[in-house]
Amino acid sequence: MEMKLGKIPFEQIKNGTKTVELRLNDKKRSSLKIGDIINFSCVCDESLKISTEVVALHKYSSFEELFKTPLLEKSGFAEYSVKSAVECMRSYYTLEDEKRYGVLGIELRLKP
Repeated sequence: MEMKLGKIPFEQIKNGTKTVELRLNDKKRSSLKIGDIINFSCVCDESLKISTEVVALHKYSSFEELFKTPLLEKSGFAEYSVKSAVECMRSYYTLEDEKRYGVLGIELRLKP
């Protein structure tokens, strides 16, 4: 599967400080399975690519519910409060879509 990331989350996954990518559990993501490969490209420079393997899938009804778990730190929001992390995710996804699909924490391991 192919996905795109902004520069900061791309670098966080690349350097290992972010091991969980957050997405809506929409049609594309609901087909993910442990062991699947996700190839990420950076939106600022699509020639920058990293390959990861899905090691766990964490399904929640909302970002708030997800952020009340240790996934807050694993998803690149270690310095954020639950409220601030949710507000950040609202810049990507609407509350309506979050309620419609639920959310998914995709736990990753970098491929060599």
